Amino acid sequence: MAYDEEEARQSRVVVETPTARREVVNSQSVRTPERSGVSAGMVGVLVVVAIALITLLVLFWMSTQQQPTKTRIRLRNSRHRRRSCSKLLRNNRR
Repeated sequence: MAYDEEEARQSRVVVETPTARREVVNSQSVRTPERSGVSAGMVGVLVVVAIALITLLVLFWMSTQQQPTKTRIRLRNSRHRRRSCSKLLRNNRR
């Protein structure tokens, strides 16, 4: 495992008593492991992009579902117009 950051601390303490004097050295090192993988920001961006793509696909799918319905309505209206025009022509001939 590689370490990205390492912090070392060293402290010296002098202890004096009436009979002796001594020095105590205390050292401490802290290692932070290297960050690997996907960051939280990248996960957030991926989630937003995925939601946008799903929304676009659903909207596209809904728009393609509505077009045949509109075509059927137009066909019905054009048939109705033909019938009404043919009725008018028949009535005028009489």
